[in-house]
Amino acid sequence: MQVSGIRPPEGQIAHMRIGKRLAEDSNEGLIELDVIASEEEPEILEFEVLLEMPASLDFRVVASDIIDRRKGAHYRNALSSPNYMFTHSSESRLLNPVAPQMFDEEGNGIFSCVLLDWIEWVGPLQTEAERATRDGVLPDESASAEIVARHLKRFAERAWRRPVGTEELEPYLRIYDAEREEGEGVSDALKIALAGILTSRHFTYLVEGSQETRRASS
Repeated sequence: MQVSGIRPPEGQIAHMRIGKRLAEDSNEGLIELDVIASEEEPEILEFEVLLEMPASLDFRVVASDIIDRRKGAHYRNALSSPNYMFTHSSESRLLNPVAPQMFDEEGNGIFSCVLLDWIEWVGPLQTEAERATRDGVLPDESASAEIVARHLKRFAERAWRRPVGTEELEPYLRIYDAEREEGEGVSDALKIALAGILTSRHFTYLVEGSQETRRASS
C-alpha cells in the first residue's frame, strides 16, 4: 500500500491501525505503523499477514491526544465530495465548506491524519513446505490409466489416513473414466475424482479398529 501522513507542526505523528473491527472506535490491530512519509513523498509498505477468510478489515487513524469534538474531531467528511476525486490536500475545492477546519492559513494540518493512496492484496501466500505437499498430486497429461490409478491411490491414503484397497478406488476410477469420455483432460478428470475422495466420509471420520472385529463384537 502507498501511504503518507499529515502532521501538525510539533504535533503527533500519524498512526494507523489495520485489523478486524471490534467496536466503533477500535480494531484488533493486525498491522500498526507510524506514517512518517510526507504527502509529497509517500512511501510504499509491504506486509505479510495471515487473514481469516472472508476478510473484513477496518482502517483507523489512532490519535492518543484528546481532541474535543467542538474543536474539529468530527472531520470524517471534510475531504469527501461526490463531485471531486481526492488528489492532494492543497486542493481547496475538495474541502467541505461546512466541515471543521483541517488546515491552518499556512496549509499545515491541524490534526494528524493518514492518506491512503492505494492498497493491493496478493494471496494466498504459500511456503516451500506447503508447495511440496502438492508435488506429485497430478500426473502429466500423457499419463496412462495405471499411473492415474497410482496417483489416486496415493492421494486417497493421505486423505483417509490409512491403507486403501483397490476395490475402494473403483468408484472414483469410474468417475475419472466418465470425465475422460466427456472430453476432459487427464488433470481435470482426475481433479473431479480427487474431489470425490475429499467428500467421502472416510476423509471426515477416522475409523479405528478392523471391520471384522466390530462385526464380531456387535
